Amino acid sequence: MWSPKQLLKEEIVAALLLGGFSPLQVQFLGWLSYNAKALNNSRNPVKAAHTILAKVGKEDGMTKMMESFNKRKLESLKPPDVESHEEADQAFADLHAQIQAHMDDAKITAQGYVDYTKGGVSDGSAVEEEEDDSEKVSD
Repeated sequence: MWSPKQLLKEEIVAALLLGGFSPLQVQFLGWLSYNAKALNNSRNPVKAAHTILAKVGKEDGMTKMMESFNKRKLESLKPPDVESHEEADQAFADLHAQIQAHMDDAKITAQGYVDYTKGGVSDGSAVEEEEDDSEKVSD
């Protein structure tokens, strides 16, 4: 999905989110440089954002920019013309099947695995644990 460049400062984004704006509204407000500049320099960015969004639908440039934003977002979700890529899809499906087969083999092997390095010996020889004689008390 298309995500426009965010021109708002991090603290302004946080303030807008805390002020009840949705992440999509914050994206729109931070997409246009003149809106971002106004919000970044505002003493009350939440109130300024409400003022900016109130202009949508009032026969000015903000309405056109909202339509442009909506169009780009929707086209990024489902582009009007999509190229066919059946060969690539099949190659990825084959790769996924091969990876899954290797993972299944690894799971089977791991179920019968015995750790011969227990006790710190790394040469593969088994180490038997010594019995603790401290608990045995002779009379």
